[in-house]
Amino acid sequence: MYLAQRGYEVTAVDTNANALQALQAIVQDEGLSGIDPRVYDLNEARLVADEYDFIVCTVTLMFLNPNKMPAIIANMQEATKKGGHHLIVCAMDTQAYPCPVNFPFTMGEGELKKAYEGWEFLTYNENLGTMHNGARLQFATMLARK
Repeated sequence: MYLAQRGYEVTAVDTNANALQALQAIVQDEGLSGIDPRVYDLNEARLVADEYDFIVCTVTLMFLNPNKMPAIIANMQEATKKGGHHLIVCAMDTQAYPCPVNFPFTMGEGELKKAYEGWEFLTYNENLGTMHNGARLQFATMLARK
């Protein structure tokens, strides 16, 4: 909604149709335009190539199928226009900070950065953070340009 309020065309994806309906209700109540909600499972890895200027994927990857992760990341990269950006935040599981939550997928040290070789890193870190439930774990955080 923030980006739509600033004039950007936004595609909001989620596997939960109810969440998208709730978003659509807020969009209508706020009188916003430019938001296209779509039921979509990132595990399918079939975003349209060269469609997006900016992909935001925060605290999402850890809920996806680990076997599909290379295809998911490759598809997001292919779906991004040249000069486009990715903002990704993902839980990590490292020897120094084992993940206290049993997510289906977590990043290892340097794993996200390696997946984005050839991209320009505007920011990248692997720092400790706190989840909404108080759990402390390490997160890979990246803003990169294609």
